[in-house]
Amino acid sequence: MESLGHILQVCPRTHNTRCDRHDHVNQFLKTVLGKKGFSTREEPSIPTPAGIRRPDLVVWKENQCVVIDTTIVADNYNMEDAHQRKKEYYDKPAIRQWCHTETGIAATEVEFTACVLNWRGTPAARSVLELGRLGISKADWMIMSVRTLEWGAKSIACFRSSTAFFGHCVLPFLYGLLWPSRSLGPHGLVLEVNC
Repeated sequence: MESLGHILQVCPRTHNTRCDRHDHVNQFLKTVLGKKGFSTREEPSIPTPAGIRRPDLVVWKENQCVVIDTTIVADNYNMEDAHQRKKEYYDKPAIRQWCHTETGIAATEVEFTACVLNWRGTPAARSVLELGRLGISKADWMIMSVRTLEWGAKSIACFRSSTAFFGHCVLPFLYGLLWPSRSLGPHGLVLEVNC
């Protein structure tokens, strides 16, 4: 029997609804910031020495530019740690320079933050504080929390209505010939997902 944490955070059967949960929270955040006068770029591809980075949002107005990444973590995960990791992941000279080139705001003035909630809809305290400085209100957080819960419920419904078979080893080159309607999971394991 799978746990609620497994279904909402890692189960392959609920991957699409997990992505939708993230995207709906992120889209709401983008819309609210846009209404507050921020110009926004969603998931820009930023080249860095470590590879391409795609923060969820880059927002700017006047002399302020903020890189924001959204994440929804397990309820037993330290949300302040998740917030700090997101900031550190994106706070790189190449990203600062990209923001300067795109917005005209000095690279030293670029800020980094995260929109962190757990799957129960509780936001990280630092996310509330830092995004509050951009105008994200308590009512906005309530809507993001409800969206997190709503898409969690959709993930559970998807999980309950799907089927999956794991553990049958099949030679990948023969599998498509014998069962073309199914796909191979990792390591050549049979995987059938209906959502």
